[in-house]
Amino acid sequence: MYYFNTQYTSKNISIDFAFDDLRDEDLRKLRQMFSFKGIQPLIFDEFPYKKYMVKCQAPPNLRYLCFDHLEFRIYKGEGNVNFIAYYPFAFGVVSPKLAYNSNGSIVNNSGDMPANINIIYKLSDIQGGINLSLEDENNNEIGELLFKPVSSLNDNDVYINIDTRTQLVEGLDSKYQKTHTLYNKFITSGDFFHPPVGRSRIKSNMNFVRA
Repeated sequence: MYYFNTQYTSKNISIDFAFDDLRDEDLRKLRQMFSFKGIQPLIFDEFPYKKYMVKCQAPPNLRYLCFDHLEFRIYKGEGNVNFIAYYPFAFGVVSPKLAYNSNGSIVNNSGDMPANINIIYKLSDIQGGINLSLEDENNNEIGELLFKPVSSLNDNDVYINIDTRTQLVEGLDSKYQKTHTLYNKFITSGDFFHPPVGRSRIKSNMNFVRA
């Protein structure tokens, strides 16, 4: 089975687990937890910086013994659950956090695929156009996004947010909430870029507020 519009086959993930001292309501919650039909993130304790987007292939297979304990029953046993990831690669759990300086901002992408990022500028700080570029660890430019001088399109806009996932440049109010004002028309050339796996650097001709 292939993920839509890719040439990668799906990834099957099987997890064995054990449980102790579960009551009836706990056992019911356990079954419900693994009965979801949609796609959900799966994160392993040993790799907390990665997440797989998976769905359960079938209800969990549970094997247990039941013990009477005064007014309730106790279940002890083990189980197995199988997940399927239609896109076999892991995503970074947290988008890279960037702090700009004169040498640019280092991005460490610990996932298995290029990362999505958000870069926020304060409108009143923007002088002229915005020049954003992405360099690999060998300082080769691998991405660029250029803006002509940006002016406010909404009195409530204090910031603009460049979102590489949605490929939108949107206005934000003073509390960083979206105002749904689009600023994409100020883009003159280039494209929305995604930091590759490993180490890269984002450069800008002016400081951004946060990312």
